[in-house]
Amino acid sequence: MAVWLDGKGARGRGLVEKVSLGLPTNLASFFALAAVLGTLAVLPSNADTDSQLFMTFNNLLRAILAAFLVFFIRPRYLKRGKLWHFIWATFFSLFFFAIASELLEAFFLEDGVSKYTLNIEGPFWTSLKIWFIVLSIFSILAFSDNAVEQSRVEKLKRLEKTAQLTALRQQINPHILLNGLNNIYAIAIAQSPLAAKSILDLSNILRYSLYEADAESISLEREMEILRMYISFQELGLEDRVEVDFETSGNMQEYRIAPLILLPIVENAFKHGANLDDRQTLKLSFRLQADGGSILFESRNPYQTALGETVAGGVGMDNIRSRLELAYRNRYKLEIEQTESVYCLRLAVDGEPQ
Repeated sequence: MAVWLDGKGARGRGLVEKVSLGLPTNLASFFALAAVLGTLAVLPSNADTDSQLFMTFNNLLRAILAAFLVFFIRPRYLKRGKLWHFIWATFFSLFFFAIASELLEAFFLEDGVSKYTLNIEGPFWTSLKIWFIVLSIFSILAFSDNAVEQSRVEKLKRLEKTAQLTALRQQINPHILLNGLNNIYAIAIAQSPLAAKSILDLSNILRYSLYEADAESISLEREMEILRMYISFQELGLEDRVEVDFETSGNMQEYRIAPLILLPIVENAFKHGANLDDRQTLKLSFRLQADGGSILFESRNPYQTALGETVAGGVGMDNIRSRLELAYRNRYKLEIEQTESVYCLRLAVDGEPQ
């Protein structure tokens, strides 16, 4: 069974849904329909066949150009801060489509002249006129993007505030708890180095959850350290019942990730694996890879359907999906595969959180 959770939070069982990093389906369909209806609306009834064909293909060509700029060039360059890439890509796209329009005129119209044409005066002037229209459209889109971004940031702040309030409801002052752990660590280090290390790991995990998790992003190296601390802490309680394989690859120092995404995944792996029979060895495997601007994480653990029917749709997974949506929007892919005995989660995020 496979469950894919995409940037829109879609969820299903037995059906694989991949994240689309291209055109938003509904918007693209509306755009195409508007282009066709607009083309038909401007066709003069008394025009000859060649003129009608020219105007049809020419208008559709401009609709394709607009869609290409709005849905491909804009998210690929402008929304990622690559302004000069965007300017050059837009310029060459406009010039290419202007030449294509000239070729259409030469192909359909005698001597390239018709009273029903749009008075195209050459590739350069065509590009110049379209530039004005394009800049106007992008100005409107820029204001729209800014409003959406502000809304997303406010939602992220509310989510973080909710997490902080949840921590306060535990009725334990975090400072008192951390100071107490430090005092216990000072006592234990002389008596039991292993216990002292576990106390130190727990203190670091709590400090990370209470303070560092408020940041928009943290280094992947720090996230990896927290995961190792948590795994060591859990191994202490399970003793010989657990075997953990944690594989990493790539330069973790060069990558950043949104906090509180990977740790809950590892926590779920231990939680559901711990429900197994005490006579069984809990075998967990985690793989963290940083390569090509993307971060890949895989978690695999034993699983019993009767004990974990809500794994794919539980509160913990909903929280993870919410943080992914806020931090990466549709630049992530979350795949869950589960059988009667194995639960596997694969997460891929592209770029830094925003």
